[in-house]
Amino acid sequence: MSHFAPPGAGEVLHRWPPLRWRRRAAGRATRDESMVLHTMKKAFFPLASLALCLLVIACAQDNSAVRGPNTVRMLGASFAVASITIHKGETITFVDDSNEGSLHILVIGKDGQPISEKGAPDFGGLAGERLDVGDSWTTPPWNTAGTFYVTCTAHPTTMTLTVIVI
Repeated sequence: MSHFAPPGAGEVLHRWPPLRWRRRAAGRATRDESMVLHTMKKAFFPLASLALCLLVIACAQDNSAVRGPNTVRMLGASFAVASITIHKGETITFVDDSNEGSLHILVIGKDGQPISEKGAPDFGGLAGERLDVGDSWTTPPWNTAGTFYVTCTAHPTTMTLTVIVI
């Protein structure tokens, strides 16, 4: 019996080592290895396609998902909240909802009227800060304690936000 044969192999010596363990000439894979490679190739394209789709979906998400401790969503003609309390030195991020939003022009003031409030950050003067559907904008820091008002000149009767800085 050959030292290459497994114990009890007897007349099976011509099959040892098994075909799947052997490499053919010129570096070609055996039949079992070819099947594994074929299966891997078949699985690669669906997995790569899935990964690409997930990447596109993740990158295409709108910024209405912007969240933070000082985030105020704006809907069609209203703020999602009536007031917000922040600490001195913090900012507020306004997010114009991409599904329910509309054009907004934010200014410091009440009832759509720009008013100069001492200690309020600059919103671009009388022109205000324009946000289109899906846009977001972060204010300069609110460095003075007090109560301030942010209003939308495009929706004067329904959009006034009270900002309390502590």
